[in-house]
Amino acid sequence: SQASDAPAEAPAATTLASVPAPDAYDPMVASAVREIKLQITAPGGDGHVSIPDWGDRYGAKLGPMRAFIESRPDKFTLIPGAGGDFTVTKARKRGGASADAPAEQSIDSLTAAALAEIEEQLNVPNHDGRISLPHWKARYEPTLGSIRSFVKRWPDRFTVFAGEGRHFRVVRKGDGTSMQAIREIEEQMDQPEFDGHLQIPDWDRRYGRDLGSLRSFLETCTERFTVVSGEDEPEVRVLKIRDALALKAIAEIDEQLNEPDHDGRLRMPHWNDTYGNVLGNLRSFVESRPDKFSVSVGEDRRFLVTRCYDDLAERALREIEEQLKDAKHDGRTRVPRWNERYREALGPLRSFLERWPERLKVISGDGTKFTVVRASDVLEVKALHLIDLQLGDRNEGPVTVPDWEKAYAPTLGSLRQFLTNWPGAFQTLGEEGNRVIVRRMSDGPRLQAIAEIDRQLSRASGITRVHIPHWDGVYGPSLR
Repeated sequence: SQASDAPAEAPAATTLASVPAPDAYDPMVASAVREIKLQITAPGGDGHVSIPDWGDRYGAKLGPMRAFIESRPDKFTLIPGAGGDFTVTKARKRGGASADAPAEQSIDSLTAAALAEIEEQLNVPNHDGRISLPHWKARYEPTLGSIRSFVKRWPDRFTVFAGEGRHFRVVRKGDGTSMQAIREIEEQMDQPEFDGHLQIPDWDRRYGRDLGSLRSFLETCTERFTVVSGEDEPEVRVLKIRDALALKAIAEIDEQLNEPDHDGRLRMPHWNDTYGNVLGNLRSFVESRPDKFSVSVGEDRRFLVTRCYDDLAERALREIEEQLKDAKHDGRTRVPRWNERYREALGPLRSFLERWPERLKVISGDGTKFTVVRASDVLEVKALHLIDLQLGDRNEGPVTVPDWEKAYAPTLGSLRQFLTNWPGAFQTLGEEGNRVIVRRMSDGPRLQAIAEIDRQLSRASGITRVHIPHWDGVYGPSLR
């Protein structure tokens, strides 16, 4: 404890006999007791008492502060620490002792028992530094104080790391470096802007000698982190084990919800073995992700799960498709305030667009640039060209398109329905088995334009930006 125990001009024969008896009121004793109590009961106090001018104010009459405290077992309990250090707690009231902390048990034996219990927890492999002793309050606290103040009194054995609010972690003295590194890594990963790339300033100088390289250290902490970058990547990309497991679980749940006619019941009998220890039970996990899932109760009281972003995704798709319908649209998709309105639930714009190949085609450009077209527009051009090729030099005849039902029908409908949507190109005359009998209309410019577009598509393996500089002059008057 930080105090000046030596009185300024104390008589050489000062002894505890000079301290007034506990039953006799003395204003100086009352003042000293009150000052000590204020310190040991102050919020955030750890039991240490510091009265730098004790010698000047109290020493001549009350003697050294430690001796005074020990002379008042009715008010205080003094707890020895390492070296000459000590802490102080308020004395227990009579009858306040519990069966777990018998009054006759000495402070030394309680201290030894508490140290043994704490070290037993810290010796568990992969211990995270959180001390859990539910019986501490009843068994140890009346004599030894709080767990935090107790371990702080043993700096030669433990290192205490402060957390948020009243939380803290404890490591054995020799483990302090690794815990400090883990704490710094986790603090960086908890930042909202963290993108998976981990950079710890001056790692080699501060930790390298004891812990090795950042990557090798992370790879030893398999209970906390997963390294996702390759050995040849200069930067280290990392996920917390909980985050990595959560992503895996979400992908598995999404896979079930994507099944046709899924009834909302999740069937994951392996959940407890695979995910439970880290993510908790299945229902609590899906309820903790309202950005992805909605939970309701079915008729049989079992919970049902739906993806909550389906409606949001459909709203975003409609907004994008409205843009693409404009004849003057250049293929560059612009969704105002995408990050603010959609990103949290749907992800980056491009990755969202690429998840809907049956409705949209993403065409890569220079660098990170890209353009978007409706999948139906691409299919229409390909279908018209295939039909025209089948007719060849004939003006009418039966036509069919291989794999129409699989490749085209989901977007364009039946072959006959599609042809009726193009009266300027073809007239349907009837059906012959699975073929449609059509007549080619006198529509040279349209067919010539289709052929020109198809040539550009063929050179680009089916997807590209079509650019026809002479369009307005050659095709514009008849095709707009």
